[in-house]
Order: sequence, then structure tokens, then C-alpha cells
Amino acid sequence: MNRAERDLRRRVRTHQRSGEILSTLRCVDQLIDRGVATANDWRIMGVGLCQLGEFSQAIGALQNCLREVPDDVEARYELARAWYKLGDVDSSIAVSESLAQDIDNPNFLMGLATILPGAPSASNLRIHNVRRKYAEVVRKHERVTLPKPTTRRVNPPKLRIGYLSAHLHHPNYMKPVWPLLNGHDPDRFEIHLFDDSNVPSPDWHWLDTKAEKYAVGKLSNAQVAEQIRRAEIDILVDLSAFSEPKRLGVFVHRPAAIQVAWFNSFATSGLEEFDYLIGDRFVFPKAEQAFYTETVIPLATSYLTFHVAHDAPPIGESPCHRDGSFTFGCLATQYKITPGVIDAWSQILKAANSASLVLANRELQSKCNQQYVLDQFKRRDVDESRIRFLPPADHYEFLKYYDQIDLTLDTFPYNGGTTTMESLWQGVPVLSFNGDRWASRTSRSIIHNTHLSKFCPETLEAMIQMAIDYASVKSKQAELPIIRNEMRDQLVNSDACNTDQFVKEMETALATLVLGRETGNESHASNDHSDVAPFDSSKK
Repeated sequence: MNRAERDLRRRVRTHQRSGEILSTLRCVDQLIDRGVATANDWRIMGVGLCQLGEFSQAIGALQNCLREVPDDVEARYELARAWYKLGDVDSSIAVSESLAQDIDNPNFLMGLATILPGAPSASNLRIHNVRRKYAEVVRKHERVTLPKPTTRRVNPPKLRIGYLSAHLHHPNYMKPVWPLLNGHDPDRFEIHLFDDSNVPSPDWHWLDTKAEKYAVGKLSNAQVAEQIRRAEIDILVDLSAFSEPKRLGVFVHRPAAIQVAWFNSFATSGLEEFDYLIGDRFVFPKAEQAFYTETVIPLATSYLTFHVAHDAPPIGESPCHRDGSFTFGCLATQYKITPGVIDAWSQILKAANSASLVLANRELQSKCNQQYVLDQFKRRDVDESRIRFLPPADHYEFLKYYDQIDLTLDTFPYNGGTTTMESLWQGVPVLSFNGDRWASRTSRSIIHNTHLSKFCPETLEAMIQMAIDYASVKSKQAELPIIRNEMRDQLVNSDACNTDQFVKEMETALATLVLGRETGNESHASNDHSDVAPFDSSKK
């Protein structure tokens, strides 16, 4: 090693200790240019690029590291992360699964269990099995083998419901939660909110209810469970699920007599400590209920019934009516844009050869990540000139992007949720279909409770054909300005926004759980598996 190389390596270490990512990468880049880069240098480069959100560049650096040191744990982890962030979830799953098998670290299994429902190759059985395995790890980590049953209050004057969430400070994200928290009957229910964020003085201006509030973000799972137990909660409702997987440990301590998951669940939790899982008839087909460790409660209305209380721009004119060009769009996060999604979108664009596609998300602010996506389309014979990227923007300006979109194309197997609601509220129909798992039916749950049910057909092929028709047939395009003009009035009067009905259904369901425990008749829950076929072990 010559003097110049030694100096560069010394500077790398100095910049790393100071947290100076760009300066670190510049020094490593010089080592690469000199042809003296080691596996460690390539790992430093890949990890730094991931920290900067430059995931497409990071992949090459991390692969170079792993060619020399195949067992490098950090490089493998960061490679899985980079693949995931770019939408190649199956590649990410392959690396994550090997890590979980090779390394005795619960975080690797947690990561696998978290992202598996969005993997195109994953079956309901595989999701079920991995999450049950993670549940065992959670119990072991929390040192809980047989959870102590919490004594239920006898004949309470009001049912005491606790909601645990890390997202109570996100008014936009929590659109489906507002109606319930604000609409609970104060004569029948006493509400307790357990705020699992670490946000100091969170802004809860949207909350219009007298609820007891607890800041639990800095507490351990056992401490959170003890605080819930002291509050004598009758029903504890989890609103975070695998968006905050480390908090699942709270539930294995059994702080409430009845424990329920709702809102942020897109598959089974895998934890038998959850008694019930609330969804609806659109996401819970009977043939799949055997893949849940919980007893499922299918509401008649959408479990994502929502109310928009944040500022939103007025609905703009449909682009195809305004300037004659047809534009598809998707503003979903990049990890939902899987290769299968790009296959479908490419098929649409090749058949509707004058249409274009608009994309916008956090990962696409990187020019290199943009080029990665463009290359995906190019490999499918779609010219990159037909793909447009929109820059990052604050929420209000972001919603204005729908003025540039005629039809929103949904992602799969991980549908939009917030983006589906936002697209509809901004006047733009969402094209989706009936997928093969809960995560693939969240848009269906919303759309089929509006006047737009035709935009969610049964199959992917039917959805693709609808997209082609709207982009190619003038009479179809003529529908869109009418739909936009009437959209908000129609939504407000639809079941998707009928929050009064939703609150009544939820309150009936929750009250029935307590009544069912008293009488042994849980009539609102559905655990009838009589028509379910045995597990198909061929699905891997």
C-alpha cells in the first residue's frame, strides 16, 4: 500500500467517524478509480449510497463486495434493502430469507415477515408460516411463554377501548381512523389513545374527542403493556401492525382481555395473542380465512371508510379533455412498483401507443433511480420518452399532480391505500383488480364501496384491457370529465365515506366481542372454515 492509498483510507475513516457520507464516498471513489478497492471499500460505498437514497447505484457496489466476501452480513442486508426500495421485492426476499436462515438475529426475520405480503412470489401460506415463526421469536425476546390472562372488568358502565399507534400525528395517513375516534358514542365508550411516536407535542388538531392520551414511544414493550393494564382497557386495538413490528411485543404480554388488529393490517399478524382481525367482506374471502391466526371480523362496509379533513386542492380538468393527450399515473411508493406491475403497465402503453405515464415518489427524486425505472420499461420495448417523473412536493402540491393524470394505475400485489383515497378525492378513478391476498384488495375494498366499482374488475387481464380502452376510445374518455366533476359529491354520498355507518358497524363489532365473551356467542366474528381447502404445500 503506497502513501497516497494510506492517506485515502485514513480520510475514509475520519469522514466515517464524522458521519460525512459524501466526503467518505468521494474518497472511496478515488480508491475505486485507482483499482485498489477492497470488499470493505465496496461495502462502504454501497451502504453510503443507500443512506443517500441512491439505491440503483448501491446495488452494483454491494454486489462487488459480495463477489469477494459472499457472507458479508451488512452488504447482504443493504442489498436486500436496495432491491426492496426499487420495487424488486422478490430479489429482496431471496436475500432477506437467506439472512434470516444464516444469522441468529430477530431483526432479519422481522424484516422478512414485514415485507413478505408485498412479494409477488409469496403465497398466503408462506406469509402465514413466516409470521407465525416471527411470533415465536417475539415471545422469546419478550420472555413470555404463557401470557397472563388480563382480568376483564365485570359489567363496566362504558366499554374502555385503547388504541395503540405510532402514526397518530399523521392526519393524512390516518384518514380512515379519524371517523371512529371522533365518532365513538361517549355514553357507551371511553377512549384511550397510546401514542407510540417520539414526536414532542404532536399536533392532534384533527382529534375532536375527549380521550385519555398516553405518550409511550420511549417505553419498552413490557412497560407499555403495564401502562395499558393499569388503564384497565377492555379492548386493545392495534393500529400499527407491521408498520411498527417491534411493538407487536406489547401484545404477547396480554395487557387487555380482548386484543384486536385493525387499519394497518394486510395479512395475518401470526400472533395468537391477537384474538380478532377487522377487515371487510372484500378482503376476507372464506377460502383464505384459514391463513389467519386471528378470528376475522368482516365488516359489511369498507374497513378503510374515510373522511378528508385536511386541505386539498380543487379538482382540475381531465388532461385528455384539456389538451387531447391521455395520461396514466401512479403516485405510490416505489417499493410497490414491482416487475409484474411494470409488465402490466408496459403492455398497456404498447397497446395505447399515444398514452404516457406519470410517476412520483420519494425514491424517484434520484436521477439514477429514475434511470433504473426507465431501463425496466426499455427492456419491455417502451420508449423512455413516454415516462415522466414529477419532483418531490409538499402534500398540497403533491395532490395537484392528479391534475396531470386521467386514470391512476394501481400497484400489486401491494395496492394503494392512502394513494387510492387521494386519487379518488382529486377526481381520478383508480384502476385495480381482485388480487390474490388482502394486500391486493385494499383498493377493491374502497372502490367497491363507491360509484366506481367497474374500475375494479376481477382479473388483471380485464384491468389491462380497461386501461387500453380508456386511453384509445374517445367515447370512454368522454366519461372522465363527468366523473371528475361529480366525484366529491358522489364520494361523500357513498359507503366509502359513510363514516356514521362505519362507526356504528365498528361499535357493534367491538361491543359484540365483549358480549360474546360473556355469553360464549361471538356472532359478529367469522371463523367458519368449512369451505376451506387444506393448505397447498406446493405453494412456496
